Amino acid sequence: MTQRPDAPINDLRALIEDHLALAEKHVTKGERCVAEQRERVLRLERGGHDTTEALVLLARFQELQELYVSDRNRLRKELATFRLFDPRGGRTADERRSRDL
Repeated sequence: MTQRPDAPINDLRALIEDHLALAEKHVTKGERCVAEQRERVLRLERGGHDTTEALVLLARFQELQELYVSDRNRLRKELATFRLFDPRGGRTADERRSRDL
C-alpha cells in the first residue's frame, strides 16, 4: 500500500485537532475550577474565615487557566493555517478518515 503524498500533512492536522479538542476540555474544566474556587472564597468571607489559602489557590487556578487558554488559542491558529492552505476546503480529520476508509 502506498502512502498518499498529503498523508503526513493530514496526520499532523489530525494530531493538532486531537490536541485542540483536549485543550478545549482543559479550558472548560479550568473555567469551572476558577468559578468554584471563587465561590469557596466568598463562602469563607461570609463566614468570617481566613481566606488566605483559598485566595492563593484561586490565583494558581487563574494562572493555569491563562495557560490553558493560551494553548488552546495557539492550537486554533495552527489549525487555521492548515485550513488557509488546504485546497480541499479544510475538511476535518473525521471527514478525511471516513473518506479514506
